[in-house]
Amino acid sequence: MPSLPTGPGHGYDAAANLKWSSAEKAIARKAFDQALQRELEAVMTETKKRAAKIQRASDLWDLEHYLAGRRSQIDQQFDYRYSVLIQSLRRLGAWRKTQRAGAAGVRRGQARSDSSLCRVSIADSC
Repeated sequence: MPSLPTGPGHGYDAAANLKWSSAEKAIARKAFDQALQRELEAVMTETKKRAAKIQRASDLWDLEHYLAGRRSQIDQQFDYRYSVLIQSLRRLGAWRKTQRAGAAGVRRGQARSDSSLCRVSIADSC
């Protein structure tokens, strides 16, 4: 778990200034990439279903509208900037899954510090 900055500042400022180790960055990247891949695979599956049902030109534009909307949602949901990464992973559920799986190399003490991150993050619930 990234270490909290020292000194004054709570909430977003503290969460935005977390210090990430190389190992934590690698673990976070893997969790993020896996969650994004799952989401994109779901979009591809749904797109194929919808494309197979196209019979009129207007159906084509409905598909385009669906894809544009999903892209916008994914762009908002998947934000890899370190300043908001913990919140992004928490929203995606990937953070909890990674933590339950032993965090693939994150020390137990680091994994336990998630509760303190909950107190300083802009997302009030963990």
